[in-house]
Amino acid sequence: MMNLYMCRRLRVNHLFYGILTILAVLILEKIYVLTGIKELIHESSENINQMIAKEVEITKNFYHDESAECGQNADIFDDAHILQYHKIYPVNCSAIFAGNESVIKSTELMLNQRRDANKMMTVPSTQEVLRWVNNCSRLKQERLYIEHPLSKEEADYPIAYSMVVYNHAAQVERLLRAIYHPQNVYCLHVDYKSSPEFFQAMCRLCGCFDNVFVASKRSNVEWGSISALKADLHCMRDLFKHPVQWKYVINLCGKDFPLKTNLELVRQLKAYENHNCIEGYIYKKHEHRTKYTIYTHTKKTLPPHNITIYKGDTYIAGTREFINFIINSQIGKDFLYWLRDAYVPDEYFTPSLNRLPFAPGGSIHSSDECNVRYRRWKHHHKFNHRPKCIGINIRYLCIFGVGYLKYLYRTPELFVNKLGYEYDPVAIQCMEEELNRRSLNPKKTYNWKNFPVKNYTWQLEARRKKTNTKSERTNE
Repeated sequence: MMNLYMCRRLRVNHLFYGILTILAVLILEKIYVLTGIKELIHESSENINQMIAKEVEITKNFYHDESAECGQNADIFDDAHILQYHKIYPVNCSAIFAGNESVIKSTELMLNQRRDANKMMTVPSTQEVLRWVNNCSRLKQERLYIEHPLSKEEADYPIAYSMVVYNHAAQVERLLRAIYHPQNVYCLHVDYKSSPEFFQAMCRLCGCFDNVFVASKRSNVEWGSISALKADLHCMRDLFKHPVQWKYVINLCGKDFPLKTNLELVRQLKAYENHNCIEGYIYKKHEHRTKYTIYTHTKKTLPPHNITIYKGDTYIAGTREFINFIINSQIGKDFLYWLRDAYVPDEYFTPSLNRLPFAPGGSIHSSDECNVRYRRWKHHHKFNHRPKCIGINIRYLCIFGVGYLKYLYRTPELFVNKLGYEYDPVAIQCMEEELNRRSLNPKKTYNWKNFPVKNYTWQLEARRKKTNTKSERTNE
């Protein structure tokens, strides 16, 4: 009996220990599985990180290789930089345009507190612009570049731009953004002495658009010499060969900025009635500039083709036919060669050719009226009717600040020279804001008297001739 009891107990113990053994095995297997999963997750994580690193390296190589087309390597794309672009200041632009003095003064105080000893402010560097243009689609999306013509009227009337630039890449981008429309065409002449980084930034900025390009030839621009004129002519030749059949060309520099929307520009150009808007007047005080050579100060020969010398502004609005005349006709070529050793020839070339009786879109009448560009010289009687400089004078020319916007807002001129990004970024910011507003609300376009301008000398003369012809027919 005792033996039977012991056997049964032994069997129970064996069963108990067997169950414990099975449970231990199961627990060990569970731990093993979990460990394997953990190792697998760790291994997968490492693989993912390696894939991400490889993707980043591929992206870096892509941007590095793509930048080689203009001869310099751009910095690698960096999200932290591209998200900012231009700083937006918390100002009331509408009040500034309306001339609210308290708002203007508080804005000027804020700017003065941020300026350095040279009265300048920190703006995006050329290296930052190089980062922006590493992602063209993002730049165009976040900077709200217009991708389609805003009206049929604008689509049917493309404009060409010649832009002579030297530095300040961020300001050039703001200028291009302000005047950019897909139906227009833009040529940037980059000064030959510009830094390699600036040239690279301009190349890559142009590469973001099908209708923007760098001039095929570059001049080392020196003020007062023929190189300044040639810089514009390089672009004008390229623009004339471009497949876009533009109506007018407007030439600008990097410190210019539009005062009118593209639609307003189109309507002003139409109001010119296929004439050029080019100042030209006889200026006795500066006759020596074309009578004597700039280098040897010896007397020059008389101008070719009996051309009368007129002085005027360098910046014009010229018809396509006129541009063809000045760059391709023998008269234009001969006159350009004659001016090669004159002083400031860019102020005489188009003004003189425009006064020839057979010049396309020209006028034989001397006139200092043209609304292409607004500027304010410190000492010049011609500008005495304009409000005094509110900003800073550099080499006797006003760099306009926010306090002058109340005047610029109402002027009939198409562009202003000069707005300085480093001096007053708020002035540019407010102009951008106002142009955006009017572009999207074209019915608010005409808030100015005498715009589009229609009362130029050549138009008055044309009307006089037409009136005289009608009178003669009536008398018959």
